[in-house]
Amino acid sequence: MIKKSKDNFVPLDEQWRIHKPKRSVLDEINKLIDWRKISWQLQRMYKRDKGRPAISPLGMFKLLLLEQYYDLSDVRVVEELHDRLSFQRFTGIDIYEHDVNSSSLVRFRERLIKRDRMEKVFKLFNDQLEEKGLVIKKGSLIDSTLVKGHHRPGKTGGDGGVLDPDAEWVKRGDETHDGYKVSFCVDEGSELIRKVHVTGAATHDTVLLDTLVIGDEETVYADKGYASEFNRELLACLDISDGIYQKGYRNNPMQDWQFALNKKLAKHRNAVERKFGEAKDRHGMRRFRYAGLVKNKIQAYITALVMNMKRMVKLEKLSYA
Repeated sequence: MIKKSKDNFVPLDEQWRIHKPKRSVLDEINKLIDWRKISWQLQRMYKRDKGRPAISPLGMFKLLLLEQYYDLSDVRVVEELHDRLSFQRFTGIDIYEHDVNSSSLVRFRERLIKRDRMEKVFKLFNDQLEEKGLVIKKGSLIDSTLVKGHHRPGKTGGDGGVLDPDAEWVKRGDETHDGYKVSFCVDEGSELIRKVHVTGAATHDTVLLDTLVIGDEETVYADKGYASEFNRELLACLDISDGIYQKGYRNNPMQDWQFALNKKLAKHRNAVERKFGEAKDRHGMRRFRYAGLVKNKIQAYITALVMNMKRMVKLEKLSYA
């Protein structure tokens, strides 16, 4: 029987040997990803003269990934870490040596924000996807979705201050929505997310295209919300084919050829809609957990990263089939 006291514990590798655990998708992910550059980027958040933290920054980051992967709270993911050997193997955290709790995650998340590391880590991971030849670059599928904020816009706390100053109202048709807008750039074919952008809900799609275009794709596909003279000229300057929906105007209604073209373009956009559905249904992105744009960007990036990890495993299996 394995003793769980700190004075007499069995190392993780010995526990795994004794239990002979069934390998999980997390083990496949760990095997496929080179974590060294990501680990180095996370270690840079800590000053050398103050020493390194007891728990590795990479282990804490992986715990955040598990939280979003399985749509768990800070408290619940720590409970699962203590219960699942697969979580311990993935994070490399020895629960008998280190005291991990939800407060540890909160402090680590705050450091990610303060040191502005999440976008860099996301890029390092996506660079590996490109090195593996998984990113096709034939086309980019660009779209946005509304995500409810943790607090309604303008809601105040006990001290009279606004709880979430970055949340906004927006009207879509006859319905009013509140919160944020999350935009993805998805690689056509591989369905890997290449860029993530988060704004208040009221930000118009037309001003978002240039932040989402990569520059190395052959075509950019987007709905009519992104249609503008500036965006079409931008794609032309970048020598990228224009796959933005045609749009009619008050004094210039759409012609038959434009309706036909939109119907043809619609076939390309299913993948990005599926990504938003996956993010909301499986990874808790129907509503943001935190107040403020910066914290919610962390959640959006981690959600995109875990979806890319899952997709990477599938693409690697297909390549060997």
